[in-house]
Amino acid sequence: MQEGPLPMMARVCRDFMSVMRSQYFDFRRLLDGQIVSCWALILPRAVLLSSPMPEPDHIEPPEWEAELRHIFTSAGHDYWGQQGEGRMQHGIQSLPEVECVAGMGLRGDRYFNVRPDARGQATFIGAAVVEEIRQLFNLPKLPASVFRRNLVVAGVSPGEWVGRRFRLQGLVFEGAQECFPCVWMDRVVAPGTMAYLKPNFRGGLRAKIITSGVLRVG
Repeated sequence: MQEGPLPMMARVCRDFMSVMRSQYFDFRRLLDGQIVSCWALILPRAVLLSSPMPEPDHIEPPEWEAELRHIFTSAGHDYWGQQGEGRMQHGIQSLPEVECVAGMGLRGDRYFNVRPDARGQATFIGAAVVEEIRQLFNLPKLPASVFRRNLVVAGVSPGEWVGRRFRLQGLVFEGAQECFPCVWMDRVVAPGTMAYLKPNFRGGLRAKIITSGVLRVG
């Protein structure tokens, strides 16, 4: 017999009260004949997760089998505002090494310590994507710095690591968000660049720095 609205409401309220007595819960309820499972963190606040949960701190994240091709930092923004506005003239530095500060970013970069727990403390882009753009638009000498991502890596697809922790040269990072391309890409590279970078996380990965240390090209 199908459950009526009042018994269902009473059951949901009872389950909710039991949830409030615990820190973690696995809430299963029957809706239209399907089992729906939700995980939430009750203390200190309720958070519903729509992306993969980062690995617990006690689990050692996997080490990327990757080559760090380039390190770039800039003291200020360059592509900012609407495309019709003037481009800012903040140069970009190519470095042999950079200091990564946990919870803050890359020392000397424009995003260093901009806000607590920022998602874009370091940005990654795949070297394969850079090469694809060069071939697609017949720009063999296009510098990797034009995309203004901090770290250009070969041998790994950064976009696959959203919501996951990983190590690069022993330092721990946490993939936080896709690094979306902007309309400026069509202006500084070629028309169509932004559209090409949109699918499959080609624009790169924004990441949090979990452990401090130094990254070096190589």
